[in-house]
Amino acid sequence: NNCADSVIYLLDLDKQTISNCQSVLPLLKERFETTSGQGLKCIADVFFETLHTTIVLPSMMPVSISLFLTVGLLGATFLSCTAMTKTVGIVYPHLIESRNDAGEKVIKISGSITLNLKKSSIVSKEFLLRTYQDDIMEHNYLDGEILEENLYHDSESFASVIVLHENGLKVQGIVSPMFGIKPMTTEERSADGSIPHAFYELPREMPNNKAAGSNRPISSVYDGFYPEQKRRPKKVYLELMILVDSYFRWQFDSKDSMLTYLLITINAVNLKYLSISDPEVEIIFRAVEVFNHQMENKFLVRNGTKSIKDRDTLFELQKFVIHNYEKYYTFDALYFITGLDMGYHYFGGFDTDIQGIAFLGGVCTIDKLGMGEDKKDTYSGVRITAHELGHLLGCPHDGEQYRFFSSKNCSDSYGFIMTYWSNTSRSMKFSPCCNQAISELARSPYGDCLEEKTATRRINKKLDTVLLPGEKLNRDQACRLAFPTLKGVRFAADNGTARCRASCYSPKTNKTMWTILPDHSPCNETASKKGKSERMVCVNGECRTKLSKPSLYPVKPCKSLDC
Repeated sequence: NNCADSVIYLLDLDKQTISNCQSVLPLLKERFETTSGQGLKCIADVFFETLHTTIVLPSMMPVSISLFLTVGLLGATFLSCTAMTKTVGIVYPHLIESRNDAGEKVIKISGSITLNLKKSSIVSKEFLLRTYQDDIMEHNYLDGEILEENLYHDSESFASVIVLHENGLKVQGIVSPMFGIKPMTTEERSADGSIPHAFYELPREMPNNKAAGSNRPISSVYDGFYPEQKRRPKKVYLELMILVDSYFRWQFDSKDSMLTYLLITINAVNLKYLSISDPEVEIIFRAVEVFNHQMENKFLVRNGTKSIKDRDTLFELQKFVIHNYEKYYTFDALYFITGLDMGYHYFGGFDTDIQGIAFLGGVCTIDKLGMGEDKKDTYSGVRITAHELGHLLGCPHDGEQYRFFSSKNCSDSYGFIMTYWSNTSRSMKFSPCCNQAISELARSPYGDCLEEKTATRRINKKLDTVLLPGEKLNRDQACRLAFPTLKGVRFAADNGTARCRASCYSPKTNKTMWTILPDHSPCNETASKKGKSERMVCVNGECRTKLSKPSLYPVKPCKSLDC
């Protein structure tokens, strides 16, 4: 406790994020000049707790000289505090232990960084990918179990990663709140054949007092009276749809790589909600909608070519959602990710410091909207998304109160998620006040949707059949499922099929469009298995060998959005 109190003293004195750790060194030296080496290690361990990295001090190092830390990057490399925030290293992860029955893996990233991974489960069993061809909506229903089959987490280090075994071990994602990892294609393998990975620093979020001063929109369903309370549920489920603009989408080489990034991001967000109890909060990632320019121009309110107005865009997006109610009503929350800079007008000009905005208490209502920025490979959207979803669930900023949404008993100086500080390990957690606010919303009539998993399947699974959609649906049915708003759409036999894609023709628009084929549709490739040639099949739009435990569906093609 004394050690922790000393670190809190430093934070109060310095008021800077850990990324500026060079400024912390004189403070450490000044206050703890006579402290023993072990005591200094304690202080360093707690202060750098958010690194989630083993920190070792050289045993013979004099306390009075500059502090050097041994960090497990590229073996036992001594890095100064300044260098540690800038270094991009190459590491060669390897598997130490794998327990397939429990879905657990132990992976050593480098000398002192080891992840104890558990299998993650955040994706709805049937996952909707909604895209647009001009103004025509396309639906692709993906198998959620396959989407997340390689998704893992370490709740102690807040790691969220995709782990692949493709001609070697590949790890991609978040190792800790401060570091990311991704395979490198330009570097040679190690002598033992291990794949090189970039180990890089994630951008640190700085305090943002201007953004804290912007007005918070409050859900319109709360008209000033305190809602009637019911029993407190033990667990609530936030069924989430992510919306992305074309500026975010085109940062990625493909929709698949974008989906991978979003899976890692939402998995990391879900880890932060483990700090919520009574009720527990579980995020169910149900769908992604990818807008093109034609569709997003219906609601984006621009300020020049590279930025958008935060509140104006949020309200225009709300109008768009209400106008297209049948496309969104089954989701508890909608979160829009933009690749543009968000900002707002003030007397001095246009401020782009703000990174996210959401309706306070908007979940389950017509105000169930939030939005925030993100950039490829930075995972900066993790904390922003967690923060804005917190607003939707009824949490004001710590230290503030709006009507009966109150967190005034938790100072923003404590640095929890619902603040603009991110310089302690508390920034990975929600405050007790936020926990109480979520509990109160869940007990109100407006929180009813959180107690139920309302997802409905467009292709229902059954246990009495071993057939998947591609084995049962014909091409016309597959086209009707993909384009539910187009009457009379059919398979365009003249254009045929490509690799896991089918051509569909709409008499109404006189257009031909391509869509991915349903799971287990045969594709034009074979694979060798136990010396025999085996026909490959389509799974989530990719050609691969048949699933050992196939998902089970009957056939009932959609004729509308409601089927």
